[in-house]
Amino acid sequence: MVNDSQRGRKIPMEEAINSIGFGKAQMKLAAITGFFVAADAMEMMMLSFLGPAVKCEWNVDNAKLSLLTTVVFFGMLFGTYFWGILADRYGRWKALCYDCAFVFVFSIFSAVSPNYGTILFARAMVGFGLGGFGVSWTYFFEFIPTIDRGRWASIMMG
Repeated sequence: MVNDSQRGRKIPMEEAINSIGFGKAQMKLAAITGFFVAADAMEMMMLSFLGPAVKCEWNVDNAKLSLLTTVVFFGMLFGTYFWGILADRYGRWKALCYDCAFVFVFSIFSAVSPNYGTILFARAMVGFGLGGFGVSWTYFFEFIPTIDRGRWASIMMG
């Protein structure tokens, strides 16, 4: 509920957002959410480049290469749950900021990994962090007027 200063009554947040409409704040949120979506897509695309480099650098077999990809998705499975609870408990924006820092740190750790075991752990942690990027969608759509949500879902997915 928010206070309507002109009429002196409380109105639901959804009604307030619908009456304000789509503006600069929503465009800023669209850009921020777009960065999260792009980072997620780049991490997924990077997996296809990582395999040959790891195979060449540490001479690992195909089973270990498959495991390197699998741990990212396994990390996402648990990360989605963890970051969702964190976002509900402490706020979506705060969770997104911590999540972004988490992914950044473990992405750097992955890039400078000295051996297969280290990169395996780092990639699992990157996956764990990527699981939280879905919170950005929820955060974005909470501030979009109801009439514009479908359009913006299509734009952001495209």
